[in-house]
Amino acid sequence: MQTLRGKLACFAKLKVTANARFNEWNHDLVDSMKKLPGAVGFMPLSEARMHGFKTITVDRVAADQDHYKLVIGLGFVYKKPLPAEILAFIDYLRTESARHVIRQTGHTPATHREIIVQAQSPGH
Repeated sequence: MQTLRGKLACFAKLKVTANARFNEWNHDLVDSMKKLPGAVGFMPLSEARMHGFKTITVDRVAADQDHYKLVIGLGFVYKKPLPAEILAFIDYLRTESARHVIRQTGHTPATHREIIVQAQSPGH
């Protein structure tokens, strides 16, 4: 909720009532969205599309555009040095073919400069 308050003026003074539902899991949110009239949810765009929910345009920017204000960044994490196969996959993510697949599934691909693999320091 704090993210929405900070990004959208219409949420800044929103009063949360005792009847408000906060869903920890996407499937619970989907259920609430389907059952509760007037419900508003924040979920991955791919999930919203899969369930036929309409998305909100913010400042005339559609949810599937790269400069949409409400986004969740995801990243790959690892503990050990990356094997060659994973490095090859990360290289593939930089291709236009991969970016097309990512867009088709309702996601926004990272820019080329955002896809950075840092070498793990010894002892971690």
